[in-house]
Amino acid sequence: MLFKSGSQMQPTLLLAKIHNCTLTEANIHYMGSISIDQMLLEKAGILAYEQVQVVSVTNSQWLVTYTIPAEANSGAIELNGAAARLGTKGT
Repeated sequence: MLFKSGSQMQPTLLLAKIHNCTLTEANIHYMGSISIDQMLLEKAGILAYEQVQVVSVTNSQWLVTYTIPAEANSGAIELNGAAARLGTKGT
């Protein structure tokens, strides 16, 4: 699709989704991001340090951050840094 200026539109596509997970930790004292079990990242096709959107079904808040692989098979889903204020362990 072309605009009047001749530039092309670049759509943002969802490549993977981890749905209905439970937050295992909220660590405000860690530099930002979300830590996710490395095996879960691999199964979902999400790369380490890839930009992701995180949406809470509990409070409807969302953020854009990047992934950090947590220990494989740990089940970890951890909000870090300022993002930790947007979730509570167990939600």
